[in-house]
Amino acid sequence: MIANLNQNSEESLYERIKRGENSAWQEVYDISTRFLMGKFSETLENAQDISQEVLVKLLSGALDKYNPQKKEFEKWILLITSRTAIDQLRRKKFRDSGLKGYAIYKKQLENEINKVEENETRQNLERLIEMAPLSEKQLEVIMAGYSKPKKRIIYYLAESLQIPIGTVKSRLSNAPETLRETSKKLEYQI
Repeated sequence: MIANLNQNSEESLYERIKRGENSAWQEVYDISTRFLMGKFSETLENAQDISQEVLVKLLSGALDKYNPQKKEFEKWILLITSRTAIDQLRRKKFRDSGLKGYAIYKKQLENEINKVEENETRQNLERLIEMAPLSEKQLEVIMAGYSKPKKRIIYYLAESLQIPIGTVKSRLSNAPETLRETSKKLEYQI
C-alpha cells in the first residue's frame, strides 16, 4: 500500500510537471538536491548547481523521454541527477588535470596545421619563384630569407650575404611585389 501510494505521488508529480506547476518543479529540484548531498556533492551550493542543470535538461527535452511503464518518476529523476553529477565530476577532473594536457594537445594541433599551411605556402612560393621574373640578387635574398625564421631576418640576411641592411630591405620589398604580380597572373594566393 505504501509503495502504491508513493508511486501515485510520483505519477502525480510527473503529471503536475507536465501541466507546468512551479511547485512540482521545486519538488524535483529538492529531490535532486537531497540526493546529491553526501553522495556526489560536499557542498549545498554544488548540489544546487547540479540540480539546476537537471532542471535545464528536463526543460530542454529530457522530460519527453520519460516512460512511466519503465521506471518510477522519482527514480528516473535520480538517474538523470546522478548522470549529471558524474558528467560534472568528469568535467571538473578534466579542467583540473586536463587543462595542461589540453593546452599541449591544442599546441600540437596548431603546429600540425601550421606545418600543412607552411607546406602549401612553400609549394606555391616555389612555383611562383620558378615563374617570376626575379633578378638573381632578389632570388638570392628570398631563398636565404625563406629558409630562416622571421625573427631578425634582415640582420641575418645582411650578414650572411655580406650586403648592407638597406639593400636587403629594398630587395625584400621589391621581390614580393614581383611575386604578387606573378601570383595574380597564375591565380595563386600567398
